[in-house]
Amino acid sequence: MGRWLDLAARLEKEAEGCANSANNANGSFSECFGTNDTIGTAGVPTFIALGLHRLRSMPTPRVTNPAVWPEIVADASRLAQEGWAAKAIDLSWDALHLFGWEPGVDLEAWDYSLAVVMEGWLVVDVSADYITLRKGNVSRPFKNRPRPALTRYLWEL
Repeated sequence: MGRWLDLAARLEKEAEGCANSANNANGSFSECFGTNDTIGTAGVPTFIALGLHRLRSMPTPRVTNPAVWPEIVADASRLAQEGWAAKAIDLSWDALHLFGWEPGVDLEAWDYSLAVVMEGWLVVDVSADYITLRKGNVSRPFKNRPRPALTRYLWEL
């Protein structure tokens, strides 16, 4: 558990730096999160960095299965920290498809956002059409397609 707390503390410090940057004072987005040796440095929009900061500190919301909430939070943080979220957004993915939720609707499994369906799987590739997840020798795609049921971010629950 200490590893996740260390990651959360580091991401919190980076988010505070983004919130206090000159770029954000002008209302523009800045590069806020992480690096990944395979895809380089990438930044997420400030609203996502600040939202993830809030997500890590908020109590578990009323969800069907509260036991999975810590894993959803960890996966959402990892998407940003490893640079995958920024790469997807640069390729025109909707941020709600990465970090969205609609608590008032019983969604079908294919309507959930990436952070919710990751379940600890690793992102290994991002394209304009698919994000590829891998666990061991098994890969699975997450398709970039309309998900109209997703109307709120995880940190807004």
